[in-house]
Amino acid sequence: MEAFAQPTTAKDELISKLVNKSLSLSYSSLKNFTTPRDFIEYKLKPYKPNPSMIFGSLCDCLILTPENFDKDFKIIPSIPTSDNQVSFADALIEIGKTQELTEEIIELEFSNHYKRGKALDVFAGLQDYVLGSVSGKTLITQDIYDEAFALSQDMLSKTDIDLIFQQITDVQKKVEFNYEGWKFKGFYDILTPTHIIDLKFSKDANPERFERDIANYDYFLQAAMYIYAAKELGLVDDPRYMFIVYDKSGNYSLIELDYTYIMYGTKKFKFLVQELDRCIAEGAFDESYNFFKRTYRCFKPKWAKGFDLNGEEDQAA
Repeated sequence: MEAFAQPTTAKDELISKLVNKSLSLSYSSLKNFTTPRDFIEYKLKPYKPNPSMIFGSLCDCLILTPENFDKDFKIIPSIPTSDNQVSFADALIEIGKTQELTEEIIELEFSNHYKRGKALDVFAGLQDYVLGSVSGKTLITQDIYDEAFALSQDMLSKTDIDLIFQQITDVQKKVEFNYEGWKFKGFYDILTPTHIIDLKFSKDANPERFERDIANYDYFLQAAMYIYAAKELGLVDDPRYMFIVYDKSGNYSLIELDYTYIMYGTKKFKFLVQELDRCIAEGAFDESYNFFKRTYRCFKPKWAKGFDLNGEEDQAA
């Protein structure tokens, strides 16, 4: 009797690629390796940028590669706002990537997301968004473009920013490198003879506040990985790592990572790769926080209120 291969799930296929080390990884991949379950979920989840990420990418484009705007972005009258519009449009976008959107398909998907209304009328208001998304472009409205353009031009007018830009050797440079049998990829926003520079749009460009973002979002890990790649590829002998941070108010700051922070990031990079290899060897893809440490000990915090009891010697409460 002829044997048929059992169908595999997307998770099975992902794990197979991880076992074979045929899957490219990135800073974002390792950042999300907080548990094996989190890592798998991140790799399986489709990437969908939020409005803040889109605005930051738009500003980066207008500052670094304005010639790529028409290739990467498209201005449309409006974008979906309600949950029904978003879900209906997203469903059509996924279908449109592989087949033509006929009236029959539009009607069918409309019935899955709306209880009443006319499918073709609703689609007419979403058509630019749907077809633009199918083409792979990031869609924005005119007011978003105007705000980003004004902010980017303001940034380019700053003297110290201009001095940095005069030293640029490359922008938006794609890099690929290997470590312990794994393939990694990333992009340098700005490369100079002495620095790797990350252009970051932030809610607040105050350096004291952004310092917390560096820790919370593991930007030090990204810095360490990118410096490792630059040395391995011979791009820069001994690069330093800097952030140009800016926000919507027009404030900005220049922040350079200390050597010790980069060394800490390097250690975390090597540790996460080591633990990913262990996860694969043990088949521990469904493990949670216990994968890294079986039991956590919680100590009384210094700020916890103490209590003085009569007849007892002074001691920790």
